[in-house]
Amino acid sequence: MKKIAILLMMGFYSLSSFGGNNPGLVEEISSGMNLDLSTIVLDKYEADFVEVTFTVVNGEIKIRGLRATQYELRMLVVKKLVTMKIESDYDEETIYKCKFTFEKI
Repeated sequence: MKKIAILLMMGFYSLSSFGGNNPGLVEEISSGMNLDLSTIVLDKYEADFVEVTFTVVNGEIKIRGLRATQYELRMLVVKKLVTMKIESDYDEETIYKCKFTFEKI
């Protein structure tokens, strides 16, 4: 059965509650999130997720907090985020929150 990552960014809702409603950042992150899930066993009954709070400092994502259903998914997302180069300038004081949801279909 194919494993497909469905990337849901709660940025349109959560970012505003953290003072940073920025669809441009959501687009920039989602365009760079190509993950290889071939080694991950996703839950067949509930969606797996990784929830990240972070800041953007000098074009780099600085992770401030994480919550995830699986350690392996957490590590994949963290590895991708910390190597990402954010091209646009964002307020370094703003804390952003994104939730990546993965479902087996």
